[in-house]
Amino acid sequence: MIEKPKVINDLKLQEKIGWTPHSGQKKIIDCHAREKIICAGRRFGKSDTCAYEIVKDALLGDRRIWIAAPSYELSKIVFDRVVIFLSKVISPSHFRIQMKPFPTLTLTNGSIIEGKSCEARSGMLGRSTNLVVIDEAALVDENIWQQYIKPTTHEQKGRVVYIGTPRGLNWFYDKFLELQIKHTAFQFKTSDNPLFDLVEYNKARESLPEKVFAQEYEAEFLTEAGLVFRGIDLIVDDTLAEPVLGTAYILGVDIARHTDYTALTVMDRTTKKVVYLDRFKELDYPYQKQRILTLSQKYNNAKIIIDSTGMGDSVASDLMRQAFVEEYPLYSHKAKQQLIDRLIIFIEQRVIRIPNNEILINELKKYEVKVLEASGKYNYSAPRSGHDDMVISLALATWGLQPNKLSDVEETETIIKHNDYE
Repeated sequence: MIEKPKVINDLKLQEKIGWTPHSGQKKIIDCHAREKIICAGRRFGKSDTCAYEIVKDALLGDRRIWIAAPSYELSKIVFDRVVIFLSKVISPSHFRIQMKPFPTLTLTNGSIIEGKSCEARSGMLGRSTNLVVIDEAALVDENIWQQYIKPTTHEQKGRVVYIGTPRGLNWFYDKFLELQIKHTAFQFKTSDNPLFDLVEYNKARESLPEKVFAQEYEAEFLTEAGLVFRGIDLIVDDTLAEPVLGTAYILGVDIARHTDYTALTVMDRTTKKVVYLDRFKELDYPYQKQRILTLSQKYNNAKIIIDSTGMGDSVASDLMRQAFVEEYPLYSHKAKQQLIDRLIIFIEQRVIRIPNNEILINELKKYEVKVLEASGKYNYSAPRSGHDDMVISLALATWGLQPNKLSDVEETETIIKHNDYE
């Protein structure tokens, strides 16, 4: 059995592990408050810092420690670092690793370290914890924290370490402000890690949108709701309308996949207003095709721009026999990036107008941009457990617009081309 020390000497433990914290990490380790929060840019060293804190606590014996994250996969990032650190301190015979049903480390001194997914709420009931590390805390629902994680810390007066990169002004931001007053909130840029390659840092600065870089690498809390689309409220108007004879329209179509919705957006090419919105699910594809075709015909044989990925390819092929169709396959990150980048410009420059539709507005405001760890590139997506059907449908409709008002000749040519499908 492992000896249970009353006090652990940091220098000796770090020497055994073979890990020396940089100055920013040392400030965090030296803070022994019951609650502390680490808001830091990617690659600052948050995972190593928390893994060290977990190992140090586990060595005291008879401790129950949680690594909570939005998913088991994310909880394994810190968990794996804990395994590496721990194996350098004690013999493998003094701990056992179990990965199912969830990551678990059991030490012979009575300590248990568990990886928890915030998607599996039932796994958080009926336990008492001494230490909880909440990784990517900004992505965890506040209700999960309040109802499932926080109550486990009451009995043992357990400590909590919140770590993550900002994601707007949510509960993670509120907790940061709360602990800032108590001097237990830490905010670091990626460049505060002296081991991080500055060439990579500058490359990221040049390649990423300014707001993305500020959030992901400089750990800034961005004040406006909606990191991707800014100025959404400024383009909301009374836009829904019946078709007008002689007017050209575009119909953006995002075909449902799995549990998603099929979303339809009709845009007036001249006014650049969304005149019709619809979304539906669990309809067989023949009915979906007929619904799309009927809507196109209603709006003066509107040009259909459709995501032809997956089943969209089959639907697009069938529609081409009876309508003016342009396929936009979203197979790659680049294709989606180009589509969304164009929508960003049209919203920020107030080129388009959208109706006061709660579902569409919520999707736009919650839309996220994530930096891909391996490549440093970025990817757009709906938040976890969210939808982006209406965003993609709107983006597809916008893809067919010109930034400026069509000339009379262009407008006439467009109408003639569309009317070829009457």
